[in-house]
Amino acid sequence: VATWKQIRLSKLEIFLEADIGNPAAWGAGGAQMQPEQMGFQAIRVKVLVEGDASREELDEIVRHANFYSPVANTLRNPIPFSIGLAD
Repeated sequence: VATWKQIRLSKLEIFLEADIGNPAAWGAGGAQMQPEQMGFQAIRVKVLVEGDASREELDEIVRHANFYSPVANTLRNPIPFSIGLAD
């Protein structure tokens, strides 16, 4: 997005933090848990970005990238998921 806007970035760091509720996956109990209680319960992302733009412009780049991110949108929007034995 920065390249598209012709803004040169000098630093880009992504910090991820999450809460997970899935003790059953590691054999530590939790068999009574429902699927919606397992897995990540919250994911927080902070972006440290520096470049030849104002803070407002850098914030807009981050917001734009977040809005169009296939990874972020996959996490935000439930998708059909199936798993089974290979043929």
